[in-house]
Amino acid sequence: MTPALKSACLEALVAATGEVASIVLAGSTCEPLEGDVASGHGAYLSLSTPEEPIQVAIIVGAQDCQLLAKALLGLEGEDEDLPAGDVSDAMCEIINMIAGGLKRRVSGELAVTLGLPMFVSGQPLPNQQQEVSSRSLRVGDASVKLILITQDQNVAPLSRRSSKLRAAAKEQSL
Repeated sequence: MTPALKSACLEALVAATGEVASIVLAGSTCEPLEGDVASGHGAYLSLSTPEEPIQVAIIVGAQDCQLLAKALLGLEGEDEDLPAGDVSDAMCEIINMIAGGLKRRVSGELAVTLGLPMFVSGQPLPNQQQEVSSRSLRVGDASVKLILITQDQNVAPLSRRSSKLRAAAKEQSL
């Protein structure tokens, strides 16, 4: 993915988050945050493109997951905490809507097919062939980290064996 397209995808991710915040999350505001966001939970969604697979994610702290889930369900922040399953489902729905907004915004430059979201706990640990770009935002009262994971096209193969396997596969496809 070119740097310009990667930047466009990250900006589309931010814009889509703002749209979801204002329309779906009880009219929440969405503003940039300086620095990194303390996080640990969130939802990831894989996207297929003709060029390469990418992933998008929304990562937040446990209490901010509650805030976002409650906003999605029309509840107040001080309402009783939701069960873990409801929070997981809500976070997956939020990343699904954000990814849909990204898809709509970059459709002229990149054909995107959405995968299925999943809720996870922990920070992404990309392998040497992946590159992570992120933006920190304040969505309502929640501190959010948006993540875009792409393939790093300039990295050498992991091993000689995988390099040979790729070359053989490419030769067979010709």
